[in-house]
Amino acid sequence: MKKENFKLGKQIYIILLFMLVLGLVLQLTRSQALLRVGGKNAPLVDASQTSEQQALAASDIEALHEPTYVIVTDESNTYSVRIKDNVEQTLKYMKKPFRTVDYKQFNGPGSKQEHVIITVSALDHLTNNDWLETFVHDGGHVMFATVLEPDNTFYRIYRKLGIREAGFQANVKGLNINSEVFGSSKDTSFNSGLIENTAMQVRLDKGTKLLADSTEHVPILWQQPYGEGEFVMLNGTMLQEKSSRGFTAASISLMDEDFIYPILNAKLMYIDDFPAPFNSEMVADYNRPYYRFIKEIWWPDMIRAAAKFNYKFTGVVIETYKDDVQAPFEQSDDSMKDLIMYGRDVLKGGGEIGIHGYNHESLVTDSKVSSKFGYNAWPSLQDMAESVKAVSAFVKDVFPNYELHTYVPPSNVLGADGREALKLGWPGLRTISSMYSEDLDQLSYVQEFEIAKDGIAELPRVTSGFIYDEFEKWASMNAVGTFGVFSHFVHPDDVTDKERNKDKTWDQLYSDYTKYLQQTNDQFGWLRPMTATEATNELVRYTDSDPHFQRTEKGITGYINGYTKGDFYYLLRSDKEVTKLEHAEVTRLNAGMYLVKATAKQFTIGLDG
Repeated sequence: MKKENFKLGKQIYIILLFMLVLGLVLQLTRSQALLRVGGKNAPLVDASQTSEQQALAASDIEALHEPTYVIVTDESNTYSVRIKDNVEQTLKYMKKPFRTVDYKQFNGPGSKQEHVIITVSALDHLTNNDWLETFVHDGGHVMFATVLEPDNTFYRIYRKLGIREAGFQANVKGLNINSEVFGSSKDTSFNSGLIENTAMQVRLDKGTKLLADSTEHVPILWQQPYGEGEFVMLNGTMLQEKSSRGFTAASISLMDEDFIYPILNAKLMYIDDFPAPFNSEMVADYNRPYYRFIKEIWWPDMIRAAAKFNYKFTGVVIETYKDDVQAPFEQSDDSMKDLIMYGRDVLKGGGEIGIHGYNHESLVTDSKVSSKFGYNAWPSLQDMAESVKAVSAFVKDVFPNYELHTYVPPSNVLGADGREALKLGWPGLRTISSMYSEDLDQLSYVQEFEIAKDGIAELPRVTSGFIYDEFEKWASMNAVGTFGVFSHFVHPDDVTDKERNKDKTWDQLYSDYTKYLQQTNDQFGWLRPMTATEATNELVRYTDSDPHFQRTEKGITGYINGYTKGDFYYLLRSDKEVTKLEHAEVTRLNAGMYLVKATAKQFTIGLDG
């Protein structure tokens, strides 16, 4: 039998070619080389390279006769000094001029241009207190930043303070706040377990404007006109706490009929330890290993929340969880796939990648500090610098065109030598984001919102975690009220950490988290979503600006010295109606507050009523 030759048809060749091409495409898709493409970020603002414009000369500023705040304190009293410190920092954020004087040297204000803030409880202790009634009656403004002692001076003037009846001091709990205090959309209450004040038991006159009281309805904050001027009363002890600075800002703003001050206007969301190596520990509630839980459940939920509530993630990288603290530091190929996969998602969503560390060892050489957290002390500044170089190279290997700017210290701990190591090993460092809240143990790296002398931005985080509780709500509202910023951070392993998850499942934590974000959006939906670097750019512009304001019968004219291209934001407390606007856009937040966007170095807000 004759054997016939086997021939492939043209269609078979086409099918084989298609399968070959498809296989190559799939292989390229999986390859790290392709995944490394892209990842450029916005350039950082360099203050030395920006062109600043001046709206006023020094002589013109003097002619505006803006108020100067005089803080009267008792330098020998720790409680009085704590209030004074918070008032000073609040006025710095507001960019309002002030001077501080000990009560023994204060004989009264020099003019009605001086607004007086008293942090002393016993008015009898003032060297001279005869000026109190006449100064305010003739158009002056006085704020009492603490509960007053029922002494002779108090009983001489208490009816002029809007008080009908006064009794003893007592501990009162909780706080009910008028929406105007924080510029939110509705009134807010805090339970008795969070806020306590020592307050005087008082009943107010019917015409007095009450802005906050305790759960038992003891008045805490009110304002009372007297003659041509006004008293602002803080009947409590809460202003000694850093977490209450928004309440401090609100109290100060009540001293003027139309009060305006600058804010950052930003909301930030950090994810610590992300991207990072994820282990294989089982997540029992979801019947899968931790790394699969992150990939299949946690991260898709986080992306969904960011899209719904309009946030940009700043994810800070950990390369390895090995506790090596001595150079050289090896590259971790195992964690590269996580950086590639999750890092691209972060950037694709408009977010930012920063550094948490080569590992999770805080940059400190003091073993007494490191041992508190179960960490190893670093042998030297050079070893710390080499670890920073190693993790920078790790990220650069995946995203070669991406510039790293932001550092978050592990456990919010960073020593002075560690900060120097960061600068030595990372010339591109521009932002450190640690903690804003006070640390009673004095171990954390606690910050203010500012540009440090070495040019690095101090951009603290204010709140943390997935648990929706009263303290996070209070802290975030005060940060918005002080500086116009919401700054929060979470960890992926909050889900598995018993101390942080409070025995809640991820579904329960996610419900808390989204409820928190929803309430923040409901109250402060005007905040702009930003990454840490974008917020740093705005912080540089805010820091370099020097706003001044002229008040007339028709409204307010603003002048911004140090103006740079772009918008500047302000909060305006006024119960008047806005009329004509020039180089400004205004959004009403509630009956007594507006958000102002200034678009030029000089702007005008017409006010009627």
